[in-house]
Amino acid sequence: MSWLARELGLKRGDVEDDLRHALRSAKAAGHEILVIPARCRSCGFTFDKEKLSKPGKCPQCRGTRLFEPQISVVAPRA
Repeated sequence: MSWLARELGLKRGDVEDDLRHALRSAKAAGHEILVIPARCRSCGFTFDKEKLSKPGKCPQCRGTRLFEPQISVVAPRA
């Protein structure tokens, strides 16, 4: 989501609400939403799938080297 915020010239937090709405709309239209949650690079802690923005720190090891969540929208099959 960071790249999307950068492209739009917005803050990550501002984009999260809009992204959450877009994902709800896509799901209502029959699309499948796949979320690979954020994960700590240091200890492997996996964040909740509901957290769409990149967390600041790992709650387990306090590390800041984190993988951002990855979100995919899959079109319904005809």
